[in-house]
Amino acid sequence: MVSNETGDGVCAADSLEVMNLQGNMLWHTDSTFLPVPALVNILVARVLPSSSGETELASTRTGWADLPAGLRTRLKNAILWHRLSHSRSKISAELAALPVMNRWPDRPWRAIWTNPATGEEALYIASHAFAIEGMGLEQGQEVLDAATAICTRPDNVYTHKWRAGDVLIWDERAMLHRGRPWPYDEPRTLSSICCSATDADGLIQVRVV
Repeated sequence: MVSNETGDGVCAADSLEVMNLQGNMLWHTDSTFLPVPALVNILVARVLPSSSGETELASTRTGWADLPAGLRTRLKNAILWHRLSHSRSKISAELAALPVMNRWPDRPWRAIWTNPATGEEALYIASHAFAIEGMGLEQGQEVLDAATAICTRPDNVYTHKWRAGDVLIWDERAMLHRGRPWPYDEPRTLSSICCSATDADGLIQVRVV
């Protein structure tokens, strides 16, 4: 459940629970910090606020095709390192320091995921990515930020305005997404189901041995 609801009402706007939800408002791909990442996400609207709280999606297939030649050269054969606490540190140092945010070792993935069924390439990137192997941290972050900005240009973003019962399904190999703010004194609850990728889905190509 992706929710600010508890058994006693809604979480305080400045609570760690809401801060963690705000971490989902960074452009990301689910589970890149896990040993087995997500293939697809199924997101279902259960309880909605009176306004806002949209979900936005942006194709990293289109983004990769649109990258300038210099960025493509830097990323084509790159290895990106991912860490959950990295994305949460952009929201709150206290949130990032929680044990649950640091329970998994840093995870490397190749930067390009090729769909084995179609041969199409997509940039496999996330707010969890904190380094590019062989680059300094500052330089690597600049490259990651520049690539993300191109992937998420306004003309490449779909904004979904939720209605109760709506279902969104997307390919985690080729899509960035993020939530949007809402009035935090109102409940918002979505069900999120992530299905894991397998070697048949091209995972073997992005895995770093």
